[in-house]
Amino acid sequence: MMLSSPLFSGAVPVMVRIWLSGVVAMAMVSVVGPHIGPVPQDLGGMVLSIAYEAMFGILIGFCLQALVAAIQMAGSVLDLQLGLSGSQIFDPISGTPSSILSQVKMWCAVVLIFAMNGHHMMLQAVVSSYNMPALTMEGLPQIQSGLTHFLGQLMMLSMQIAAPVAAVAFIVDAASALVNKAVPQFQVFAIITPAKISLGLVAVMAALPVMATAVTSGVQHTFKFIEVVVGGQ
Repeated sequence: MMLSSPLFSGAVPVMVRIWLSGVVAMAMVSVVGPHIGPVPQDLGGMVLSIAYEAMFGILIGFCLQALVAAIQMAGSVLDLQLGLSGSQIFDPISGTPSSILSQVKMWCAVVLIFAMNGHHMMLQAVVSSYNMPALTMEGLPQIQSGLTHFLGQLMMLSMQIAAPVAAVAFIVDAASALVNKAVPQFQVFAIITPAKISLGLVAVMAALPVMATAVTSGVQHTFKFIEVVVGGQ
C-alpha cells in the first residue's frame, strides 16, 4: 500500500517509506493479530498468502493513485486549453515531466486528501481487509464491475474539475475568432494568448471551491469502492 499510494510514494524517500511501513505494521499487529489465521505450513501456502495480502495493499494504493491521476488529467486538459502544455516541470511522484496545472491540481488533491484524513482511511481499509472472507472466483465479476464503475466516476470527476476553466478558454477562443473574422488586419492571436492565460488562471483560482468539492466526492467514491472490496460485499 505504501509503495502504490500517491500519499507515501514518489517524493517520500525509500528509507522513510520502509521504516514507516515497518512501524505501521508493528502498530497494527495487536489489532489484526486475532484475524490473521494460522501460519501456512509449507512454502507454497506462504507465497500465496503473501501475494494475497500484497494484492489488497496494491489495490488500496491503486485506488488513491487513480483518483490523483484523474485530477492530474484534468490539469493536463487545462494546460492544453490555455496553451501551457509546452511548459514542463518534473513530477516527483511519477518521476516524469508534466505540465504546470496538472502539477498544481495534483498537489492540491494530495493536500486535500491528507486534510480529509485519507491516510487514516487507508489504514482502516487495511485493517478491514483482515476481517473479509476469502476471495473466490465467484466474487471476481462483482469486483470487476465495481472497478469499471469506479473508474467511470473518476473520468466524470476529471471532466467536472476541468469544465469551468475549459469553458472560459472556449469563450476566449470564440471571441478571438470573431474579432479575427471582423478585422483580419488585426493580429488578434498576439494579444489573445496572454489574455487567455491570464483569464484562465483567474478561472483556476475561482474554481478552487469546485475542485475541493470534487476531491471530497472522489475520496468518498474511492473508499466506498474499497469498502465494498475489502468488505466482501
